[in-house]
Amino acid sequence: EACEVLVNGYGPTENTTFTACHRMTEANQICETVSIGRPISNTQIYILDSGMKPVPVGVVGELYTGGDGLARGYLRRPALTAERFVPNPFSQEAGERLYRTGDLARYMEDGRIEFVGRADEQVKVRGFRIEPGEVETALVQCEGVRESVVVVREDARGEKLLVAYVVAESPEQPPKSGELRAALRERLPDYMIPTTYVVLDQLPLTPNGKVDRRALPALDGSRPELESRYEKPRTNLEKLLAEMWQDVLEVEAVGIQDDFFELGGTSLRVVVFVNKLEQRLNVHVPVKALFGAPNIAALAEYLKEHHAQTVSAASREDGSWSPLVEIQPGTNKPPLFFVHPVGGNVFCYFNLARRLGTDQPFYALQSIGLNNGHPGHTRIEDMVSYYIEHLRAVQPAGPYHLGGWSLGGVVAFEMARQLKADGADVSLLALIDSPSPSAFSRMPREDDLSRLASFAIDLGFTQEHVSRSFNDVRSLPLEDQLAYMLDRALAENLIPAGMELDHLQRLFRVFKTNREALRAYVPGVYAGQITYVQAVDNNANQTPNDWNEFARDGVEVHQLPGDHYSILKDPYVNALAQCIEQRIRNPATEPPDNENNLVHF
Repeated sequence: EACEVLVNGYGPTENTTFTACHRMTEANQICETVSIGRPISNTQIYILDSGMKPVPVGVVGELYTGGDGLARGYLRRPALTAERFVPNPFSQEAGERLYRTGDLARYMEDGRIEFVGRADEQVKVRGFRIEPGEVETALVQCEGVRESVVVVREDARGEKLLVAYVVAESPEQPPKSGELRAALRERLPDYMIPTTYVVLDQLPLTPNGKVDRRALPALDGSRPELESRYEKPRTNLEKLLAEMWQDVLEVEAVGIQDDFFELGGTSLRVVVFVNKLEQRLNVHVPVKALFGAPNIAALAEYLKEHHAQTVSAASREDGSWSPLVEIQPGTNKPPLFFVHPVGGNVFCYFNLARRLGTDQPFYALQSIGLNNGHPGHTRIEDMVSYYIEHLRAVQPAGPYHLGGWSLGGVVAFEMARQLKADGADVSLLALIDSPSPSAFSRMPREDDLSRLASFAIDLGFTQEHVSRSFNDVRSLPLEDQLAYMLDRALAENLIPAGMELDHLQRLFRVFKTNREALRAYVPGVYAGQITYVQAVDNNANQTPNDWNEFARDGVEVHQLPGDHYSILKDPYVNALAQCIEQRIRNPATEPPDNENNLVHF
């Protein structure tokens, strides 16, 4: 059958959102490479030589963009703005600018544009383009750093890592890697934060005074930044855990006080570690244990305390596994309960809980499908009844504070609806970029291949890798498609070494079951108000007003920076935490004005 595919969204950096597009109407047009296409309306693209002169058709030049979609510059970055946003020599309008993308391209005979490569020093790590200069600028703004340079290195397994070399302001007090990571999270997204930090007495220079990147020392795994606080394992159990962390996290010299998540722990790495630990010790270890015991010393104590009961509980289903995960115990504040997204796990809320402060109790509800052998709930209503039972075990009576991201918002909505109908007080219902059930039901039904593509994106694969694999797996059975995706992801270092096919199959089953439950869900009306947080850069165009028909007291919309995935990550999660914290302190007392219900942070 003929197909119609719109290849769009070419944006050389975060400063442009949708610059050019190329429409394909025949299946044979989907091949190894696809052209950038042509500029969209109110957008200009120029391919220029080093003298800012247009190049002929077929000749490679640097790509510049301009038009209504161009930003005015980098926020509080005048030097970088002056370098990248240059005067437009083709415009008569004063102050008009072009953005210098650093992309090399050429015009094809039919007027379409072909991407060739990069002209500047941008690097690509795990599918993300990164300007090392931007990371270097953020580093020198950190306390204790005088100079910095950022490069890409390969570890022993060939995985590309972002490495920061820094010179301390005071050699007697060099900055710690944990402190630098924490400071950078306030300024940069996760993918731009270096994995490894090396403190040098001085940066090597070329004869003309520039940094000699080739002379930077190779990584030796000594982790010098841990010297002052490194505590070596004391017992055989601590030694075993440290060895496993070194393998899963691909770091060395893990101390018993090192934080799993600060060392690069992600949701996928947690899955790998927990599965390896269960195989090694033959005990059942819930993933939530790592939230309460995120370092070697605490985890070893947890295992010693729970060892006897976990052995016998491994084969039981009488409450040994719980959907309720205590991410943060907090103090005497009312607890927050957030529901898992479509993937079923709750690691996405880790940063949000921390940004709300250690005194804020934070619980998350994970999918029962993650409990090995359980098929999972196929109806939202059944899921909600199960979650409310566990929620009330922690908080028997309201007021309740509920929330969720994506699918989690839909489940939180039904929880709030059932609690309200039962006479309970729901003080906060926060939906974070959640599609309304009616909007989801209008979408065309998915086949296994398109569902697999969505699953890959949800795991953190880039659209580029998914698109590149699409044709390769089209004719394979589903199990072989998953195996292919696993092999491709491991080969390109998109997921941690140690992820096995059965892990991926279990995660996909949860994803598929939850997605189908959402599609079948028919909501009632919630007797209260919805607080809707909309990611302003969401390409899916979530429509929060679709929720109005399901909320008796209307929808209050907060527009926050980030896209559907990055809104829960640094640095955008700070604004999200501020928004939720403010709504907890100031609960809505009146329905919002539906004609003016947008709140911008």
